[in-house]
Amino acid sequence: MTALTAADARGPGRSSRVRRGIGRWSGWLVLFGIVFSWEFGTRILETPTYLLPPPSRILDAAIGDGQKLVGELALTLTEALGGFVLGSSLAILLAVAVQRSRTFELTALPPIMVLQSVPIVAVTPVIALVIGRTMMTAVVIAAIICFFPVMVNALRGLRSVSDESLELMHVLAASPRQILTRVRIPASLPYLFGGLRVAATICLPGAMIAEWLTAAQGLGYYIIDMQVRFRTELVWAGILVATITSVGLFTLVTIVERRLVRWHELGHDVGAP
Repeated sequence: MTALTAADARGPGRSSRVRRGIGRWSGWLVLFGIVFSWEFGTRILETPTYLLPPPSRILDAAIGDGQKLVGELALTLTEALGGFVLGSSLAILLAVAVQRSRTFELTALPPIMVLQSVPIVAVTPVIALVIGRTMMTAVVIAAIICFFPVMVNALRGLRSVSDESLELMHVLAASPRQILTRVRIPASLPYLFGGLRVAATICLPGAMIAEWLTAAQGLGYYIIDMQVRFRTELVWAGILVATITSVGLFTLVTIVERRLVRWHELGHDVGAP
């Protein structure tokens, strides 16, 4: 009886580890399956390379034109990071202002919602006319795209503080600034980083949109240029480089979050069943 009980106790732990292992690698297995099917599917079906080249040819093309790809990526990444920092900073400041003033919220949020609803492709040429066909156009477009998800998540986080915490701060005679810096901002960090992860993923495509419409250099322009030249492998190579870079930015923000918000992760681990 005792041996059976011990085996039962070991069983759930072992199965739980197996499930975690499968969950950890399942995404990579699915990705490998997609690439494998793409590679051999195009070869078996003899798909014309100008329509859909196999991944091996895309990789060869990327290596062959690697120096130019890296140069174009460096420019686009600079624009994207500039937009990420600008849009996120403005979003956090606005979220704080909205949280502290109901009047400001009623005044500022409607125009922001209208701006967010306008297709970014439609306003990019207008912004280029105002700013000029420079890097700043791509920075501004990336900032606009990053702004909304960061602001929404930051505002939600600032308002997530429990009534008990606020009552305690009032009992301690804390000032509004102390409540903001010691309670609301720490509580908002998990939500804020959720918005920053989204912004990190979309800032590079945002900069590329501006380059498609207004620039003569950068990764976005490179993709359009190769498409016009019917260099399909290099078109896909540019897309591959952009995708890997966006995933890298997402991963970087996630690492920073784990460093700064360790208490939140630990809290979830403690409360996990």
